Amino acid sequence: MAPRMRYVFVLGAAHTTETQAAVDQESEKFKDIVQQDFYEAYHNLTIKTIMGLEYAVKYCPNAKFVLKADSDVFVNVPLLMSYVTRKIKAKSFNSIFGHCNVKHSPKRWPKTNKWYVGRDEYNQTAYPQYCQGGKYLLSMTVAAGLVRVAPDTPFHKLEDTWIGLAMSLTTFKNKHENLFRFTNYNFNAMQPLSVPCNSVLRTLTTHKTKMSAMKLVWDKCYKDKWLYNNKPKLPPAGVIEMDNDGVIDSNNNDTIPLLS
Repeated sequence: MAPRMRYVFVLGAAHTTETQAAVDQESEKFKDIVQQDFYEAYHNLTIKTIMGLEYAVKYCPNAKFVLKADSDVFVNVPLLMSYVTRKIKAKSFNSIFGHCNVKHSPKRWPKTNKWYVGRDEYNQTAYPQYCQGGKYLLSMTVAAGLVRVAPDTPFHKLEDTWIGLAMSLTTFKNKHENLFRFTNYNFNAMQPLSVPCNSVLRTLTTHKTKMSAMKLVWDKCYKDKWLYNNKPKLPPAGVIEMDNDGVIDSNNNDTIPLLS
């Protein structure tokens, strides 16, 4: 039986009463909002991520996996179902899967850079390995483990870096998967007749995608039943596995909450 899925949108407090009223209306209609009393801001993403993990662990304890995705990430849900089914069969419950960096250093200059981190915030020359924060899949085992070590993990304003710091306190693994694309298929410039459904539907996620482009791909590749005549297939199993010391090895290897 295919996995079932539940999705929620994780939010901080709105900056205006009008926006909050719209959020309340959405929540009342669709029951898909998880909100906490911190303001929406880029450097509050770590707080938001911890909140999302806590929600998943508390309210979806029987789930096998959690997918965290930003609002500008296109998720190929049918392929995600196939991917998760394979991970469940392989009992891959001790890893985060995504677009994982081998090595990354803090940006020290200029101070106006979005990802600037001063030495008073983080005094090491390199971060632990981590998966790029736009989208990653983690087992509920890992999610629960990260929630447990959260109080002992130094706060960091860059949420994916914080996940790496928390992971370094565990024995869990970061595993790079090419299915989690950092860039996109130039979705934002596509016209209806140029959407490459065959390629798009063999990619699990694409980042930096406008809402209008997501709808275009949905209408062309899903709504028009292209999907049902051309089932997306996973490529042969194969990931790059990184442990918390940076060692890289080749490794062939029922509800999913989607946190957006």
